[in-house]
Amino acid sequence: MEIVVGADGSRSAENAVSWAVGAAAAVGAELVVVSVSPPGSDVGETERSLLGDWSRSALDAAVPFRTEVVVGDPRLQLLEFATKAEPALVVVGAGHERWFPALHLGSTSHYLAHHLDRPIAIVPRGHDSFNAAHVVLGMDGSPGSTAASRWARWMASAVGGDITAVYAWQRSAARMHNVDKGVDSAAEADLACRAWTEELRVAGVLADIRAVEAEPVDALTDAVTDVGARMVVLGTRGSGGFMHLQLGSVSLRSLQAAQAPIVLVPPAG
Repeated sequence: MEIVVGADGSRSAENAVSWAVGAAAAVGAELVVVSVSPPGSDVGETERSLLGDWSRSALDAAVPFRTEVVVGDPRLQLLEFATKAEPALVVVGAGHERWFPALHLGSTSHYLAHHLDRPIAIVPRGHDSFNAAHVVLGMDGSPGSTAASRWARWMASAVGGDITAVYAWQRSAARMHNVDKGVDSAAEADLACRAWTEELRVAGVLADIRAVEAEPVDALTDAVTDVGARMVVLGTRGSGGFMHLQLGSVSLRSLQAAQAPIVLVPPAG
């Protein structure tokens, strides 16, 4: 089992590598530290940095790891590498600095969130310590949500953590086309959420469910604050209130402001 993390020496990448080191140690995975070098750059220098300072946290933690340097567009190269490696998780940093030369990190993380068929963790600034003791899971009944639930269950079971499941529902005619067939009351929403989280309850990792009539970002942010969560897990390509959060939109950035790493899980994850 592998966890892949991008590195280039920036502060965002440094946070991501440190967080990924903790994740690898927690689940017994090998860490693969990958850097994408622009065409025409000094690949040898990149390799030396990657084996040195950029992997320092892995060396200090004595976590099994290896390094890889590839050349090209960071978005395409990381996508290709992760697709071939099929890791349990891909980790990238989130911040306002340029993560790779001439390319803002946001476009890389958002591109991967759109196209990657593996779970991806987006680690915000200031989060260099992995912590899955309390996980907030966004639910909406979609295939992506189901995959996210299974991934969160695996992680919580591996580290002895617990999960608070959140279903943000809204009364809207548009919801008649969604998987919940038009939830129109708190009772119906609660019943749906309990059905979606039955596997979590049986596994002994479900701490609480929250079926909240609210905007998704508000519901998730409140849950993160209330339980002190340091990880949010969401499915991509959702059918309900969490669908737009995969797009790297204002909503996703608002959720990142809650200071919790976000793991996005595609249906195939």
